[in-house]
Amino acid sequence: MKLTKLVSRLFKLFIPSVIEEIAKSSGFMKRHSKLLPETFAKAMTLGLLDAKNITEEVIAEKCASIQNSVSLTKQAIQSRLKDSIPFLKELLKKAFSSIYSNALNEHSSLLLKYFTAVKVLDATTISLPDNVANDYVGMGGRNAKAALKIQTLYSVINHTITHFDITSGVTHDTRSLPEMIGQLSEKELFLADLGYFDAEFLKKLDEKFFLSVVSRQISNYTNRYQKLILSMMR
Repeated sequence: MKLTKLVSRLFKLFIPSVIEEIAKSSGFMKRHSKLLPETFAKAMTLGLLDAKNITEEVIAEKCASIQNSVSLTKQAIQSRLKDSIPFLKELLKKAFSSIYSNALNEHSSLLLKYFTAVKVLDATTISLPDNVANDYVGMGGRNAKAALKIQTLYSVINHTITHFDITSGVTHDTRSLPEMIGQLSEKELFLADLGYFDAEFLKKLDEKFFLSVVSRQISNYTNRYQKLILSMMR
């Protein structure tokens, strides 16, 4: 499975001490425990990739299979789930940042030097088990009943993630745009795909640079009467 290989590769980016540090700073690891943060993280990611029915018992079994010395009850897992959310979210954020940094380490292009920052906004949607549909609503129809969407704003030059949010899969991409305005400064280049196109948002950018695919439903004019035809329209 390609996803399994990807997650395995991500965990190679983190040594146990780094994962433990994230667990402590996020509040997941409040005191010494037999369950290692690395074990829990692996169980909740790699361990559940092929699981069809995810329960506290299944998570406990995955933890035991990864760490032989640990034995957990359903209640023990249940008590950790709430505190695990910021821990796993921060771990995912660090992983994304590492991947982007490695993929975009060649940014010496003269084009980038015209801007104070180059930020890329994108989202990915992940299907979830139906029993969490109340918290993470999916698109419905032929799509999954439950899904989550990850919104990420990445700064190419600085190799940092300046915005990272998890919402329901049904949330429209343009919902994140108002928050983006406050994170953009003058002479920054902001890149996004067609899903983020919003004419009202563009009016608020002022001196900021924005690139986006233009919808066919948009008419462009060089002045009040002369219509502009864009060859890049889809």
